[in-house]
Amino acid sequence: MPSAAAVPVASPSKRCTIASHEALKADSRRFAALEFHSYWPISGARVIEQRQCPLCRSTIGRLAVVATVRYLSDEDRDNSNSMIGGAA
Repeated sequence: MPSAAAVPVASPSKRCTIASHEALKADSRRFAALEFHSYWPISGARVIEQRQCPLCRSTIGRLAVVATVRYLSDEDRDNSNSMIGGAA
């Protein structure tokens, strides 16, 4: 689990720059620790994973590849004890 210390903390004295956002994207641990925003499909298994900068709340995205997709069976969806399904 990513460390909370890896994420920058908002401060009036800190300002975001393109370089600071690029640094967040370049460090996988820090990027994974940012608040998740969404996935933006590109083509095939390629997506842009979008997260939010904790300082300025801008959306920061980087290319990701979906390696595995698991389709839910009817049994998974209907099983209330399933970690991935269950009745709503």
